[in-house]
Amino acid sequence: MRLLEALALTITNGSKPVCRNQNFHLQAGEIWGVLGPNGIGKTSLLHTLAGLRKPLSGQITLMDKPLASYDRKQLATQLGIVFQDSQDTFPSTVLETVLMGRHPYLSEWAWESVEDISLCMTALEQVALATLAQRQVNTLSGGERRRLALAILLVQNPSICLLDEPTNHLDLHHQMVLLELIVQKTLRNNGGVVMVLQDVNLVPRFCTHVLLMHNADSWISGPVADVMTTTNLQLLYQHSIRKLVDNGVTLFYPE
Repeated sequence: MRLLEALALTITNGSKPVCRNQNFHLQAGEIWGVLGPNGIGKTSLLHTLAGLRKPLSGQITLMDKPLASYDRKQLATQLGIVFQDSQDTFPSTVLETVLMGRHPYLSEWAWESVEDISLCMTALEQVALATLAQRQVNTLSGGERRRLALAILLVQNPSICLLDEPTNHLDLHHQMVLLELIVQKTLRNNGGVVMVLQDVNLVPRFCTHVLLMHNADSWISGPVADVMTTTNLQLLYQHSIRKLVDNGVTLFYPE
């Protein structure tokens, strides 16, 4: 089943083209990594797929319906996004903030239920923030804020997760644990993930498919085993890269 599809997509960032007449689709059970050099337009692509900015041309469909036909509350039950950076818009505690992930499921003027609070506390436990539930968000470290953003996504429970550099500010342990948590939860929902990454070695570790953004007219996409080659990565980053396979684990490193 095609969860999310872009047809003949053209995106610009100001006067700079991000992509021209490109196609992309996410099917149930797929985990896509998006790689590309700085400034190529990875975030612009993710925001467009989320319906947060309009493409210059082309169509995006969600569950075979035009993305633009969904109201924001309905869309939020199907699609969730974690932005590259978190910003505090108003004072709130960690628990109050994670409860925002339940808002798409509440009727107008309704308060969160005991069940909603329980779901949120479970998510905070999963991201190791339960002991900080009553802390003010503006007192958290960068890594703690990142874990909070992922906890909001967990309680939102969408079929499609769009993640913009989800490992920002996370230590090695939390990178592994939280990416595995998001991926496995999404797969249990028969959903899919698209995540922009800077660490190429997270792609073979967590992804089934990968999109390499060379420029507006050149994308390479497909299964990780086919696309993640030293030749393709060297062309992408304009840097010499070596491949290492150890006990079935594939790693790429710059020379």
